Amino acid sequence: MISAATLNANFTAIKTAVDALEAAVPGKQNRMSGSCAVGQYIRSINENGTVVCGNPGAFGQVREDASLRGGALNVAAVTKGTGEYCITFTVQPSQGQLEAAQVTLAGDVSSGVLFPRVNNGQGGFTLSCPSGGLQVVLTTAAGTKTDGRFSFSVPPQ
Repeated sequence: MISAATLNANFTAIKTAVDALEAAVPGKQNRMSGSCAVGQYIRSINENGTVVCGNPGAFGQVREDASLRGGALNVAAVTKGTGEYCITFTVQPSQGQLEAAQVTLAGDVSSGVLFPRVNNGQGGFTLSCPSGGLQVVLTTAAGTKTDGRFSFSVPPQ
């Protein structure tokens, strides 16, 4: 018969050997030990188990009256002045995401050729957007502000 002490010593020796093997394996992924804020997602998991969080992207189609056409991912609200739109988000994109935003015109535009400008390309027009909002300004070749439907996308981080 084997004694409890001998059995426990065997288990201790096995555990010590397994721990040494795990420590010796390069690039071993530790158990995940982190979480992201509500609305964010896990972009990656580091070797030590900590997580890297990301912000979701955003996309949608906006009508002339600033209403959303169909569903819009991560969009809290759209407001407008004439030719000026401000898009705010449920989960705030990073500055890099906003700088990479794309705007494309959509549908029939009766007021001539429109040029969309996003955030820093304001062309002299200003619109008070909440901090971190996406500002879209539509102009014609003559620079007159006008309205038109457009689609926008903000890449995920």
